[in-house]
Order: sequence, then structure tokens, then C-alpha cells
Amino acid sequence: MISTSCGLPEADHLGVLLIARDKSGKDVTDHRSDMEAFMVDFAPRVKKAMACSA
Repeated sequence: MISTSCGLPEADHLGVLLIARDKSGKDVTDHRSDMEAFMVDFAPRVKKAMACSA
């Protein structure tokens, strides 16, 4: 889960929760690394789409 400030009256903070089941057969460390990379890329995109000011 990532929680970050948004700065809007309707949304002081933005929380992004990723729930995933690993059916890829990948190594757990690789799978976690891939999920972290996704979240770090995804959260700023959501903030931009929501027009967050913070």
C-alpha cells in the first residue's frame, strides 16, 4: 500500500492498495520487485489524473 498526500478538500490523502496473487511462477523477490516498480510508477499517475495539488 502507498499513501501519499493529495491536497484536495475532497481528498487530503490518496491510498493505493495492490492485492495480487502470484501465479506467474516467478521468484518471490522478483515478483515483489515488479509490484513495487508498478506502484511507484502508478501512484504519481493517479495523483496527476486526480489533479492533486500536493
